[in-house]
Amino acid sequence: MPSPVDWSSLLDTELTAENVHQSLDPIKDDLWVAAACVDRILDDAAVQRVLLDIALERTTAALRRSQATLAANDDDSDAPEASSPPNTLA
Repeated sequence: MPSPVDWSSLLDTELTAENVHQSLDPIKDDLWVAAACVDRILDDAAVQRVLLDIALERTTAALRRSQATLAANDDDSDAPEASSPPNTLA
């Protein structure tokens, strides 16, 4: 599996759509991949588009996970709460 070090060692002029996918697709850290994509500014518009598409895919996936977590937490907050003991330190 490629690592972030492998990605960092690639020069901008060496990037192709294929090696962008080969380098970034196996990396599980969505935030790192999205940051790596937007960190590169390329002269090749087609490869730049691939980077932007990957960044959007990864941030969309992260957003969906966050929304699912929020929804699950909202469901948990609908459950009746146990009453708290009175504050006797006053």
